[in-house]
Amino acid sequence: MTEGRTRIKITLAGAYVYYFDAWVGDLTGQEAILGMDFMVPAGIRLDLADGSLCLPDERKLETDHVRPTR
Repeated sequence: MTEGRTRIKITLAGAYVYYFDAWVGDLTGQEAILGMDFMVPAGIRLDLADGSLCLPDERKLETDHVRPTR
């Protein structure tokens, strides 16, 4: 099993490039999500009720999730 830290490059919408350090380890049975500690300093806002995220230039992207029926 490999564990440690690495620097990851993320490109959003083909134009916004961000680098951040992440811990690497065994995530068996778990889901990994990009944390708010990365998104807030990068100027990204999540709207979970609407299913979208807003980039620093106010461009809105729809997330790829299914909304539950009420």
